Amino acid sequence: MELVYLWVEDYKNIKEQGFNFSPRCECSYDKDTEELTITEKEYINIFPDNLNVSAIVGENGSGKSSVVKLVLMLIFFKKYDATSDYNHEIAILKQELNAKALFLIINTVDGYKKICLNTDIKNDRITEIDNDDIDFYSIYFSYMLDTLQNKEDYWMWNLYHKSDNYETPILLTPNKFHKDFLQNSINLDDIEYVNINHSIKFYKKNIKTKINDFFNPNRIKLYSDNPSTVQEVEFDFFGKVAGKFLNLVNKKNVNIYYEDIDSKKTKREKTEKYYKNINKQLNIIKDLETKKQYKEINLLYIAFKILSSTKSGFQVQVYDAIDKWFDGRLYEDSFLEEGIILIEQNIEQIFINDTVKYNNEKINNCIGFYKNTSDNKEEILNKLLDREILELSAFEDISIILIPWLNLELLEYNKSFNSLSGGQKLFFTFMVNMMYEVSNLMQVEEYKTINLFLDEVESSYHPNWQKEFIKNISKALGNIDLEDKKINVFFSTHSPFILSDLPKENVIFLEKYKKDEDGNQEVGNCKVSKPNIKQTFGANIHTLLSHGFFMEKGLIGEFAKKKIQSIINYHNEIKEEKITSSIRIEYETNKQKEFWNIQSIIGDEYLQQVIKNHLTEIEKIVLGNDAAKQNEINRLQSQIDFLKGENA
Repeated sequence: MELVYLWVEDYKNIKEQGFNFSPRCECSYDKDTEELTITEKEYINIFPDNLNVSAIVGENGSGKSSVVKLVLMLIFFKKYDATSDYNHEIAILKQELNAKALFLIINTVDGYKKICLNTDIKNDRITEIDNDDIDFYSIYFSYMLDTLQNKEDYWMWNLYHKSDNYETPILLTPNKFHKDFLQNSINLDDIEYVNINHSIKFYKKNIKTKINDFFNPNRIKLYSDNPSTVQEVEFDFFGKVAGKFLNLVNKKNVNIYYEDIDSKKTKREKTEKYYKNINKQLNIIKDLETKKQYKEINLLYIAFKILSSTKSGFQVQVYDAIDKWFDGRLYEDSFLEEGIILIEQNIEQIFINDTVKYNNEKINNCIGFYKNTSDNKEEILNKLLDREILELSAFEDISIILIPWLNLELLEYNKSFNSLSGGQKLFFTFMVNMMYEVSNLMQVEEYKTINLFLDEVESSYHPNWQKEFIKNISKALGNIDLEDKKINVFFSTHSPFILSDLPKENVIFLEKYKKDEDGNQEVGNCKVSKPNIKQTFGANIHTLLSHGFFMEKGLIGEFAKKKIQSIINYHNEIKEEKITSSIRIEYETNKQKEFWNIQSIIGDEYLQQVIKNHLTEIEKIVLGNDAAKQNEINRLQSQIDFLKGENA
């Protein structure tokens, strides 16, 4: 499968634009006749046979993210429009598009297929794809806050970190959706937990695989800089469980407990009694830690995590029973013991269905730990708590170490993940998550193609890493036996280094419409462009910046440009003025030192000489020829003295 063409009638700043994704053909659409023409081109792929790489480039606001979003939207629409799975989401999606035409053309082993919304196209070579024939899986990676989703995009809400055994053909990662999405809350702890889990799972299966040259973990240990303190109770290992308990208490609000305390007491006395009781429960958790009662800790974590999650995913009677226990028994000495028993009794009926179960990875892993009957389960945890370093290859069942109530750290021999730089951590996190998903999808027979949408994932990398990014991705994917599957990598990028690794035919160039450029378009609307550049592959970076990224105002930073231009402007102004003593004093007092300093720090030698010529003429006009000559002699003498000092 290959993306071929997207046509958009009206979405945000995209008005009546067509986007050619494939270098193998050129498409054009006549909206009046609804006729689509596909002209196939001769194209030789420079990448491995099973790998296609392309990109979309353009300045901020030109529509890059919207194009990717619309592709994913159409795939989602086609997959679920004829089902009852997402009726609400599909209805809102159609309402948002407001009957505007939208269609996507893809190329499959059975020929060209179309996904149409609010329109149809006339071309006998193209047939509508059936929802059951979507044999491609699309993953969107973005480490920004969040360019793809708006609060109205309900169809996307359940696609973040979708863990349903790859039944849904779209995944958005990392998980930037949260139950408090309307408050823009993102759970970084969940993201970190998923990253660690994916790393452990991937390297356990691929222990000899190297996806970078600086960190490929083969060991784990317990991570803890210092014991954690939760409301004056110090925990060595299980601070996460205690913290989740305390957060839950605070979330439910202290005031609801006042009615359970003697009404004759003052508010201060009630509060003191309340906190004394909370500390009592924390000390019981501490006692469980001391005795290393892993089963009990695990069950309590499940209880607290359920009450911290959205109720709709759980069996109503189970959730209500846990909620009633927490609210009604908090002051009892047997509170935690009762909670442990309650979860153990309902361990098989917590979730409403398997889809919700898969999406609650932390609770699901805790259930897996509870059911794990390995003889060495406690022995392994005891070793971790004793600060031993364990080999990943030694684990027969990694469910023992996927529990969310312990902080684990990855190591490559003695080098730890936390010793890496920020850029290394980000690069490793992306690569291991990409490889984890792709290697898993190799086992899913129904998917013949994997689409990887990478939205500026390289933006925080050093230029050298950007230069090597496509090479590194290609090399890493080469470690996986793709068999008959294909991978399409699609970049949304601002990096000229990414562009220089791609043929021009593999790139969609976007810019914005300017004033009076097209009477049917508003200023700032998305414009598909064909830049005046012969080729991007192996092209000079300066050429790519000025042409491929439409930097018409030059490549110098605007701040520096303004400073340099101020010298030229001053020169032009004084040429037209009669020089007075006040102008001369103003120049010698304020301008002279500033201007010559700017000239001295210009990095481009040619531009530096041009500005020196301007300054020499300025001084002749303002100070007179003799003074200008003497100033030049003084500057040259300073340079001579400096050079003599260097050679001494």
